[in-house]
Amino acid sequence: MTRKILLAAALLAALPASPAAAQLVSVEPFGTYGFYGSLPETSARLEGGWGFGARATLRFAPRLAVFGTAQRSAPELLGRLPFGESVSGDKVTVDHWSAGLEYSRFRGDAGPGALPLALSAGVGQVRYEDGPTDLAASLGAAAGARLGPNFALRYGITDYVSRYDGDRGWVNQLFVRVGGEFSL
Repeated sequence: MTRKILLAAALLAALPASPAAAQLVSVEPFGTYGFYGSLPETSARLEGGWGFGARATLRFAPRLAVFGTAQRSAPELLGRLPFGESVSGDKVTVDHWSAGLEYSRFRGDAGPGALPLALSAGVGQVRYEDGPTDLAASLGAAAGARLGPNFALRYGITDYVSRYDGDRGWVNQLFVRVGGEFSL
């Protein structure tokens, strides 16, 4: 599997350059760090933790695109969750995914090689290991630097807001990500 991913990345990077406006599809594997906090009406608190994910974007206008993002992390649990067998000190798998719209705008002072500022909004889910799956809204911002004709360093922040376990209260989980973006 790793060889296939590396081969696909090498092929994308070797493709001939095309103008930025013509680059319709991009794929970004990324690493992320999440800030979780307490879960409402429980004694549980999720500590910050590392994760990984991927994002795909399909541009349909010069400044507009649709996106899909999926990520997984395993923060440390403090306290006890009201579901499953997890207790303090355990790692709990938390999955986030969302899909929505992205608006891109070049900044006049960005400098050569800079990617446009991308603002995104979407809807998706948050899934807790052995626990609830909640509807979530995502808001994000990203920028980056072009390192080659079809490759860029992309960094950003995404905020997932959801109602924990349906009606227990609001949860706000914030993620910082850094990844490599391959584009066609």
